[in-house]
Amino acid sequence: MPTDRYRRRVATRAGGTRARAQSRTAVPRAAPARRPPAKSRSNGKASGKKKAPAKAPPRTPGRPFTLLIVQKAIRLTARLWLTAAAFLGSLVRRSGRGARDLRIDKAQQRDGAALATLGATVLTAAAVWFHAAGPVGRAISAVLHFLVGVGAVPLPLFGLGATWRLVRSPSDPDSRGRVLIGWAALALGGLGIVHLARGVPDFAAADNAMGR
Repeated sequence: MPTDRYRRRVATRAGGTRARAQSRTAVPRAAPARRPPAKSRSNGKASGKKKAPAKAPPRTPGRPFTLLIVQKAIRLTARLWLTAAAFLGSLVRRSGRGARDLRIDKAQQRDGAALATLGATVLTAAAVWFHAAGPVGRAISAVLHFLVGVGAVPLPLFGLGATWRLVRSPSDPDSRGRVLIGWAALALGGLGIVHLARGVPDFAAADNAMGR
């Protein structure tokens, strides 16, 4: 005969089997979740390719050493030119009559043009009066004598007068055209009179006849 202990074991096993069967029929197992497919990457990682390194922006080439030297030389020359022009202007404006009452604004000063005119005057005087300055002086003298004849002799004097006027008179754009036309007419008229007095030489004559 089976004992009570054996009966209890059998009953416990039967109850556990029933409970398992009920849980299987009541709650179905959930299906395993599917993983989303891996997205294809444009950089090539999914296919096993390594990402190409980003290209560095092209470097702009630096300025050559020769160009820097030329720029510094030009700036230094411009500063020296402005300094010399300012010194010339202040020196001329302090001398002569009416120097105390002479007041010209910096915006109307023409010291740079006056210095350039003075340099051209000195070079012309050396070429025409003293036959100096080497080949450059000879070329300048020949060109001036060919263009204006004997009028090349007083040109340095006109250059000095123009330098004086540029320094001591303010800039006046309104009267610039009238002054230029007046001086050109005066010069052409004087050269015409000299040309007639010299016997009207033409291109058929020698260069010396036209230059006298």
